[in-house]
Amino acid sequence: MSSYILIIGISIFIMCLCLHILIWRWRHPRHHIITLSIIFIIAPTVISIVGFILLWFNLLPFDMANIISISASGWLLVFLLHFSLSGAYILSYPAIQAVSPSLAILLIVRSYMPDGLAYTELRSHFTVEDLLEARINDLKDALLVTESDGYLRLAPRGFFLIRFTGFLRKLLGLSAGKG
Repeated sequence: MSSYILIIGISIFIMCLCLHILIWRWRHPRHHIITLSIIFIIAPTVISIVGFILLWFNLLPFDMANIISISASGWLLVFLLHFSLSGAYILSYPAIQAVSPSLAILLIVRSYMPDGLAYTELRSHFTVEDLLEARINDLKDALLVTESDGYLRLAPRGFFLIRFTGFLRKLLGLSAGKG
């Protein structure tokens, strides 16, 4: 296997990651997963298809074969690597961007070092709104719930997620509410 496959696959992922960071710095999109899918999956696919068409009909101003010599199966491996990295990143993004109560506790305790922090004092740093509001906004942004007249209701995507998760839990032999 050519080292070009690793270099190009990782480079494409890094370029998408840089684009992701630039877009988030410029304007934080509301629908994270859709935007990430466009950046990491759809855009590289479209650019690749256009590039292969231009290459196929010799419409490029230079000969790509002389620059990078990778076979068609090699290019499939490049994109398999890129899409694997991208899929893992997209799936882990909700956990990365969320406020972690455990990390927040660590940061608060650190600010009280070396003396430490009493448990009762730690509780005073959090409210129910702190913990719930961000999660509810995430659910609304992901179109999993809707809010009207002060009530939250499951959206069709939310129903699908609940059913799919329930199916996976049954498949794994996990009971409701247990990990």
